[in-house]
Amino acid sequence: HIFRDSALPTLENVFKGYCGAIMAYGQTGTGKTHTMQGYDKTVEGDERGIIPRAADYIFSRSSKDPHYKTEISISMVQIYLDRLQDLFLLEAPELNILPDTERVEMPGVTTKIVTDSREFMKLFYYGEQHRMTRA
Repeated sequence: HIFRDSALPTLENVFKGYCGAIMAYGQTGTGKTHTMQGYDKTVEGDERGIIPRAADYIFSRSSKDPHYKTEISISMVQIYLDRLQDLFLLEAPELNILPDTERVEMPGVTTKIVTDSREFMKLFYYGEQHRMTRA
């Protein structure tokens, strides 16, 4: 129900042209990772979190509209100790956000084109391995 009630409306708005973000925020140990990633890393497991379900939905939804050609990409960054870091390119210099544009831009961030949810999740778990979880 969490995916349907919280993530799906945001994803539908993205398909209408709006920017969207789905975030989990809270204290250590409150279930953010479980909610977002789930315990099940298989493609169709019941214990999947919001991220794999969203990836499945995005690819399924984008393939249903023959009037549009869709290109889907993934970038993965983290803010850690007030630094913005690219999780796909560990030796990259600190990233900056350009605040004076109509959208969030991060010059120099690694962007990978993906063609299906399996490829998306493979890259996601690669970036996840490089994420810092403690100060």
